[in-house]
Amino acid sequence: MDQIVVYTAISSCEDRLQPVPEAWRQRARFVAFWDCPQPDLGWEIRPLSKRFRDLRRNASVHKCLPHVFFPEEEYSLWLEGSVSIVSEPPCREWIKRHLRKMDLATFKHRIRKCLYDEGFISLDFRYDSEQVIRKQMQKYCDLDYPESKGLAECVVLLRRHSRKVQRLNETWFNEVKQGSVLNQLSFDFVVHQLKLEYGLLPGTISNNRYFERHTHTGMGRSENFKFMPDKISLKTNKPARKHFPANHGNRPINMVFLYYDNPQMLEAQIDCWNSYPGVLENLPEVLLIDDGSPRIFAADIVQKKGCRIPVKVYRIWPDIPWNFAGARNLGCFHARNWIYVSDIDTLLQAPDARALFEQRRLNEECFYIPRRVYLPELKKAPAGIVNLLFHKSKYQEIGGYDEDYAGHYGKEETDYYERLGKVARQVVRKDVLIRVMTKDLVPDARTIGPRLRDKTYNTEIFMHKQSAGFPKPKNPLRFSWDRVL
Repeated sequence: MDQIVVYTAISSCEDRLQPVPEAWRQRARFVAFWDCPQPDLGWEIRPLSKRFRDLRRNASVHKCLPHVFFPEEEYSLWLEGSVSIVSEPPCREWIKRHLRKMDLATFKHRIRKCLYDEGFISLDFRYDSEQVIRKQMQKYCDLDYPESKGLAECVVLLRRHSRKVQRLNETWFNEVKQGSVLNQLSFDFVVHQLKLEYGLLPGTISNNRYFERHTHTGMGRSENFKFMPDKISLKTNKPARKHFPANHGNRPINMVFLYYDNPQMLEAQIDCWNSYPGVLENLPEVLLIDDGSPRIFAADIVQKKGCRIPVKVYRIWPDIPWNFAGARNLGCFHARNWIYVSDIDTLLQAPDARALFEQRRLNEECFYIPRRVYLPELKKAPAGIVNLLFHKSKYQEIGGYDEDYAGHYGKEETDYYERLGKVARQVVRKDVLIRVMTKDLVPDARTIGPRLRDKTYNTEIFMHKQSAGFPKPKNPLRFSWDRVL
C-alpha cells in the first residue's frame, strides 16, 4: 500500500478547500465530501451526507466512519475543513512511523487537558445546546470518567481500519448521533470506555511541520481567525468535573472591562473587585477584553494577582487602533442578562456595585448611568456614557456597538448611547459613584502610546449615521479573538 486516502467533509460553502499540488496527487488520494461546486483543486468531490438536518452532524458522519466510505482502504487521514497539509503528503513510511504501536493517532489538545473543560468552553461559546452539553457531561460524570485524563484535538485523525478502530468509529458516531454534535466532547470518552489508546502526532495543530490550520467558519469566528500561540494557556477557574452540573454562566450581572497595556490600572481594578465578596450577595462576573495589547497581556496580570470573583479573559489578536466598539461587542457577546460596560480607568467600589446591581431596582426597559467623580479629591467629572448598565436584550435589539468607528478615535459610545435611547429609558443613578482614576494616581490609567486622539474622521462617520437615523450596525466581531483565561 503506497497510498493513503486523505479526506475531509465541509458543511458550509463559506469554507474553502486548499488546492492539492499536482505532484502530490500521485502519492495520495484526496476526497472531499461537499455539496458546493468547485473548480479542479485536486480533490475528488463527493456529496455530503443528508442523514441529519444539522449540517455539522452530517459532516461528522464522514469524520467518524471512514471504514464505511472507504472500505477498500487500509488507512485514512481525516483533515478538518480548516486544515491543510503544508509539507509533502503522508507516505507509507510516515504512516508506519505514527501507527507503529497504535491503530490511531491524533494531536493532543494544545491548551486543554480535560473533556470537562472542553464542555465548559463549549458552553461559554454556545457551540451547541446548553441542555445537550450538560446532559452529556453529566452522563460522563455518572459513569466515573476521570478528570484531566487528556484531550485530543481531533482536527487530524490518522487511522488504520482495524476491527478495533472500526468499533471505535461506530461507537463514537453513536455518541455524536445521540448527544452533542461536538464530536471532540465524546472522542476521549469512547476511547476510555473501549479500553483503547491512541498515539500522538508530534507537536500540536498550531505548531507542527506537517499541517496548518486556517480560518474555520461556522464556529463564531471572524474570517481572520488565527489560533492562539501555545505559550498562552487557557485555564478554567472552576474545578471541572464535580462542578459541571452547576448552572454555569448565568450570573445576573456581567461586567465588561477593556484593557490595553494597563497593568497597573488592572491591578487596581482587581483590588476593587476583590472587595466585592462579603458586600455583594450575588457576585458579578467580569469579562475582561484584552484589546490586542502588544506588551503585557491581561491574562498574565489576572493570574499573577488573583481574583476573588469570577473572571474570564478574552484576547483580540490584531492590534487595531481604537477598537473600543469591537472590544465591547466581544464582551457583550459573551455576557448574559445584565451588562455593565466600563473603561479600565473607572472604579465601581463594592457599596456602589451593590446599589447599582440591586435586582429589585432594575427594569429591562431602562438603562442606567451612574455619577462620576475624579479621584482623589472626588471632584465632579463630566457625565460619562462609557459606564452603562443595560440588559442584553436591548443590546441585541439595537445591534450592539458599531465597528465602523474602529481604527480611529471617538464617537462610538455616543452612537451606541443614541441608539440605546431609542429602545430603553435612561435612568441616572445619582446614588452610585464611579471613581475615575487619573495618571497622577496610576500612571497607565489611560491608554498610552503614539496613537492620536483625533475625532475628525469618526465625527464625519457619526454625522452621516445621524442623518440616516443611526441604522443598526452590521458585521460585528470583525477580528480574530479567543478566550485566554
